[in-house]
Amino acid sequence: MLVARNDVKKVFGQSLGLLKLLREKFLQFLSWSEKYTRMDMVYFVESGFWVTVGQVVASGTSFALALAFANLLPQEIYGQYKYVLGLAGLLGALTLTGLETSVVQAVARGFEGALKTAFWENLKWSAVFIAVAFSMSFYYYFFHGDQLLAISFLIIAIFVPFISSANLYLPFLNGKKEFRTKVVYEAFSKIFFGIFIVSAILFSGRIAVLIIAYFSAQFITAIFFYWRALKKYRPNREIDPGLIRYAGHLSVLNILDIIASNLDKVLVFNYLGAIPLAVYSFAIGVPEQTKPFLKGLTNIILPRFSERTESDIRANLANKILKLFIFNLVIVMAYIALAPFFYRAFFPAYGESVLYSQIFSLSMLAGSITPIEIFLLAKKKIKEQYVIRLSVSIFQIAAVAVLTVWMGLLGLILARVITRFFVTFINVFIYIRMPKEL
Repeated sequence: MLVARNDVKKVFGQSLGLLKLLREKFLQFLSWSEKYTRMDMVYFVESGFWVTVGQVVASGTSFALALAFANLLPQEIYGQYKYVLGLAGLLGALTLTGLETSVVQAVARGFEGALKTAFWENLKWSAVFIAVAFSMSFYYYFFHGDQLLAISFLIIAIFVPFISSANLYLPFLNGKKEFRTKVVYEAFSKIFFGIFIVSAILFSGRIAVLIIAYFSAQFITAIFFYWRALKKYRPNREIDPGLIRYAGHLSVLNILDIIASNLDKVLVFNYLGAIPLAVYSFAIGVPEQTKPFLKGLTNIILPRFSERTESDIRANLANKILKLFIFNLVIVMAYIALAPFFYRAFFPAYGESVLYSQIFSLSMLAGSITPIEIFLLAKKKIKEQYVIRLSVSIFQIAAVAVLTVWMGLLGLILARVITRFFVTFINVFIYIRMPKEL
């Protein structure tokens, strides 16, 4: 028996040694490849692995929820559900939305006190949001007798400020480059959220129950993991003196962007109805799954860009954009070919969404300029961001309003695609015209 145990220990030790050797060789290969890719491959692969894991969990959870919504919930109820979330998104313009980017940028430079400061500042700045949400609840209940919207705005007023404040633990972890911990926390949050929503669908299916489940699940996980982050990392008390000022600038920039991002849902519901909104939501649902990937890319690159000089970043930016474009092009071509089979197999009730989804997938190509957007954020190019955000938001609001009224759902899809490419044009134009700093 003793001999057998020694043999097992020996084999285990040899296996562990082999794994360490393979890891060292792989790291050496990545270091060697940097002279050809002109990227920090070791950092990118290690952090990118966890971002990919997070994306897989997020996409898996979203897919499971989509299956439940498509096969267990009437289209009209789902349309109403998306409409309420769209209204909540519009109200979000009244909060200090720029804190997320500001916290990442501050923590990456060692100002870890940004987490607690941002939490309380966000609650303080949510006073207007709370007052407006309560007023909307009162208005819909007493003047329109609409109990659904009255309850929805009441829930929004109570939960959203705490959710957005507590969720600042995510940019805190990004700034510290703790991608593994962030992925674990987000994975548990998404799974818990998915269980809550599916349970609400199975046991009730009423729109009010779905809204309560949506916000209460987010509230529970946000508060818990904010507390966990504080306990685990015990952030220092160093505070970036420009934290709130920069967050304020970004929040002003976000106002029109938030309106533009949620106007489509409100317009479709009020102009075309709940069922067309459900069809539209499923049409953009799969292509929109690239957004978490691009956000993950931002989470990886933003802390690095915050530490590096502008000239150093510029030297390799075009290379990053080209690689991202090629990757996106392959994804788009594959999606257009497979979309009809995918919808037929998993979302048979939403066959009408297929063509709209194929057209909308072209917008993924515009995400290739993400490195430029990260560069502007990391280097606090306030003036340039004002020009870009305001131009894009005004363009999107006008395009969505005009084309939706003129052409219905097809017009809305075309407006979204055209806007994405306008984003590409304006970012590249501003980047080229910017004075180069050493």
